[in-house]
Amino acid sequence: MTAKKYFRAIIVLFLLTLFLSSCSGGQELCRVEGNDYTYVLYGSPNSITSVALLDSEGAEEGRVSLSYRVNEPWLSEDKENYGFAVCDLDGDGDEDFTVKTNRTEGAEKYRFYINKGNGEFKLEEKLSGVVAPIFGDGTVRYKTRDRIDTPTAPNEPPIYELREDEYIYGWSEHGRLRVRGLNRLSYFSETDIYRYSIYLPNEEGELESVEDRWINPDKLEDEGFLPLE
Repeated sequence: MTAKKYFRAIIVLFLLTLFLSSCSGGQELCRVEGNDYTYVLYGSPNSITSVALLDSEGAEEGRVSLSYRVNEPWLSEDKENYGFAVCDLDGDGDEDFTVKTNRTEGAEKYRFYINKGNGEFKLEEKLSGVVAPIFGDGTVRYKTRDRIDTPTAPNEPPIYELREDEYIYGWSEHGRLRVRGLNRLSYFSETDIYRYSIYLPNEEGELESVEDRWINPDKLEDEGFLPLE
C-alpha cells in the first residue's frame, strides 16, 4: 500500500469512527449499574449528551438525550461518573437520575430526571439549576437569600429586611411536582429582631403562615439558627 492510499485509509477510518460516535451522541464515557437498568453514558468531559438504558439482557430499552454544559470538565482521575447518579427522587420506588452541572462547593447544581416508565425519563425543569439542593428523601430542599430595602429619608439609617427562604418541594401520588412548605427566617433592621415563619399550602394550594416565632439576636444560635448577613 502506498503512503497516499494508507493516508486515505486512515482518514476514512477516522471519519467512520467520528460518524459512529456522533450517532450515539459522543464516545462512551462509562456504565453505571442500577437496579432497573445499566446506564450507558455517551458524550465528552464537558457533558453527557445521551444515556442508553440497557435491560438485564443487555438490550437497549430506551435512550435519554441531554443538553447542558458543566462549569468545569470532568478531567480528574476520579470522574465521579461524569456527574451522573441514580436515586429515587420522588420516593415512588422507581429509579430516577441526576446530573451534576456545577461542582463548586456550596453552589452545586443538578439536573433532575424523573422516571416516567417504559424507558422514558423527563427533565424536572423547575428544580434543575437551583443552588445547593438537598434531596434523597422524596423531597428537594433549597435555600434562597434576599434583601428587601424600604425607602428612607436622606441621612436616615437604612431600613431593610434580610430573608432566607427554604423551599421544600415534593411529588404527588400522580407524579406532579408541588411545593410542600416554606421555612422563612427574616431579620428586621428597624427593630433588630428575627422572625422564623413556617408556611404550608392551604386548600387552594397557596402558601400561608401557620407559625411565627420572634427571636432576639442574642438567642438566635440557641434556637439553632445562624445570623443573616
